[in-house]
Amino acid sequence: MKRNLKIYMVGIKGVGMTALSIYLKMKGYQITGSDIDEVFPTDQVLYENNIQILKGFSPENIRSRDINLVVTTGAHRGLMNEEVQEAIRQKIDVLTHAEMLGKI
Repeated sequence: MKRNLKIYMVGIKGVGMTALSIYLKMKGYQITGSDIDEVFPTDQVLYENNIQILKGFSPENIRSRDINLVVTTGAHRGLMNEEVQEAIRQKIDVLTHAEMLGKI
């Protein structure tokens, strides 16, 4: 994968997604993502790594950004999540968390 990719993580506050986000950021990728507004134990580590978390899920979160890849978790309706569906409509590549781990 090219290092200058902008990757959007749907369900970024999950433990697995947070770890993946931090790993990808350390590898030089630009990371942002979304999750529910509830406070998670992972909020602080994402903040400390300067990873922006958008509150809630909205197709506008995908439309308003220059995104190269969307990674989604099985939570929050997985591939049926409205942000994932917007990415598919825009022909942005979408991978599940497991598929992304496989690519690494």
